[in-house]
Amino acid sequence: MLRSLRWRAVAVFLGILVATLTTLGFVLGDRARHDAGVALEERVAVEARAIAALSLSSLESAAPEDALAAAAAAILAPGSAVLVIGSDGSLIYASTVGEHGASFRAPEIRTALEEGRTGLAVRPNPVTSDSELNLAVPVVADGRVVAAVRVTASRAPLGEAVGRVAATLAIAGASTLVAGTLLLLWLVAPLVSGLAALGSVARRLAAGQLYERVETVPLSEAHELSLAINDMAESLEKQVRTSYQERDIFGAVIDGMADALLVVDDEGSVALANPAALELFAPGEGTVVGKRLMEVTRDHEIGRIVADALREGRHQSGRVEYGPDLRLLHVLVTPIEEKGGLSALVMIQDLTEVQRLEAVRRDFVANVSHELRTPLASIKAAAEAIQGGALDDAQTTREFLARIDVEVDHMAQMVQRLLDLSRLETGKAQFNMEALDVKALLDEATDRVRPQTESRGLALTVDAPEGMAPVMADRAAVHEIVLNLIDNAMRFTDDGSILVSAREVDAGVEVTVEDSGPGILPEDLPHIFERFYKADRSRSSGGVGLGLALAKHTVQAHGGEIWAESPPGKGAIVHFTLPLAAVASI
Repeated sequence: MLRSLRWRAVAVFLGILVATLTTLGFVLGDRARHDAGVALEERVAVEARAIAALSLSSLESAAPEDALAAAAAAILAPGSAVLVIGSDGSLIYASTVGEHGASFRAPEIRTALEEGRTGLAVRPNPVTSDSELNLAVPVVADGRVVAAVRVTASRAPLGEAVGRVAATLAIAGASTLVAGTLLLLWLVAPLVSGLAALGSVARRLAAGQLYERVETVPLSEAHELSLAINDMAESLEKQVRTSYQERDIFGAVIDGMADALLVVDDEGSVALANPAALELFAPGEGTVVGKRLMEVTRDHEIGRIVADALREGRHQSGRVEYGPDLRLLHVLVTPIEEKGGLSALVMIQDLTEVQRLEAVRRDFVANVSHELRTPLASIKAAAEAIQGGALDDAQTTREFLARIDVEVDHMAQMVQRLLDLSRLETGKAQFNMEALDVKALLDEATDRVRPQTESRGLALTVDAPEGMAPVMADRAAVHEIVLNLIDNAMRFTDDGSILVSAREVDAGVEVTVEDSGPGILPEDLPHIFERFYKADRSRSSGGVGLGLALAKHTVQAHGGEIWAESPPGKGAIVHFTLPLAAVASI
């Protein structure tokens, strides 16, 4: 509101008025307090001297207290009190209850009794804490002080005098404020309305309403300004209208680009950034325009490429590993000549996903090729042996055909597991979710493989308490996970034991498969759930390296977790969790 000329004038006037009234208040209030104080002292002195004059005759009477009380009632103003003390400190008369001879020690009384002159003191009342004026005068008889008369009066009239001054100034200030404000508003109204009209038209012109024009303004001083604004509007309308369409098309192209785009001026500040650049370098920030390029990218290599382009005035490019996750960026910088110097158009392509997909493709092809090489070579060797004359030997032919059948089953298993893994990763796998008894499921899986473990001399045991809460899972899928983990444990354990256990944990059941084999090397442990990965090549045997990857994705699809550990000398331990049926249904 104070940005308006009208209210600024009112604020200035109000400030001057308040400053003036405040100054007058301090000056006049201090003067009123001083005058009231002087008047109070004079009045109290007159009262004290009058009572002192009557005290000589009262002290000689038979009842001095009654005579002094009559004199005090006739002379004292309302609210004043009198105290008469003899030269020996005895209390002769007190108009208020509670006064005693100890008042002899008051400084004003001692001045009157000992020095024979008027004593004056200001101090608070010990009962009410109000400030009081205490004035004592001596009572002199035959040239000596025989008593002292002290009159006490409240100093409240001083504050009342200041209050009256403040009230008067407040009334005068309010009247002046109302009249002055109305006068100021009337004086500045034409100027304010004229400037408001010019400002309104200027704002609409700035907003793109180039057809707006300034009408006649009430003040002649603003007439030239209105003509200048109209001329400017006509010129802008001709220039801007022709560039709107090009600007809109160019802006749409820039905003729709998937690549990050920056324009950097010759001082290294960002002049333009598209949404892709904000997402890459400053996610969550509204804009980076005006900031230094190094502040935005926080990468010296990108800054170097841009600086080289601005310094040499020619195209520059390079690849940069950016950020903590080492994203691969392709930076293309093109210099742009401008009147003020060179700017740089910086286009940044994020090749991270392309690089990742290429690496995944290479790894997949390499792994599949590696896994297919052995069975294909075995099948080819068997086929060549049969063609080379083994066909006449029925027993040899059956052996070669059996080997071919085993290798074909191996390849079919690998293809099927790849299909299952693909369905899990793409979310297309279908599960028949139901509430399952974990102990019964583990007993069923271990009974199926128990003949194999016994034939290999392995002790297979199940440790799962009765009455555990059921889990929500697909029976066949969990059955396959457990069989897979037991098969891995069997493959890498000789003359040992395998323990399958289960226990309830927070909001789920944790299943553990533990073997007594040599365990997993620490460098292999983080990778055992990757496809085609075989830990500890000295223990590698059959299998295609997809079992644990399938187990991982199946458990995650059920809303659980899977992890492995291998304490030194204690074999391999694989854990996975499944959600409780009651929790999964919420």
